[in-house]
Amino acid sequence: MATITWPSTLPQTFQRDSYQEELSNNVIRDPFEVGPSGLRRRVTANITLATGMMFLTTEQWEDLALFIANETLERSLAFGFPAQGVPVVSPVEEWLVLMDKPPTRTWLAEDFWLVTISFVILPQ
Repeated sequence: MATITWPSTLPQTFQRDSYQEELSNNVIRDPFEVGPSGLRRRVTANITLATGMMFLTTEQWEDLALFIANETLERSLAFGFPAQGVPVVSPVEEWLVLMDKPPTRTWLAEDFWLVTISFVILPQ
């Protein structure tokens, strides 16, 4: 369990139709002089990428910005985030994640934003 956790004031799930997971390429190719390339694993425990969108109010966006700045030290520290979707990565209730790039927001209406967030899910 992570010592830093996703704020309870923010949504705990991504919008279902926006959620995506991407398994990392964990293969190294070794070219040979003759025949097909040899393949081997890079590491035994690999990361998974997850991206999704959430609807936030302006106040929630400010909470997210403060969480990123103060708790994760500008995205440099891992934190716990509620596991999403089907438990392909691991059957846990909380993922240990890093935010690999800053979130982006799109204005929807007065005080409402569509926020895109991207995580790296770390092995547990």
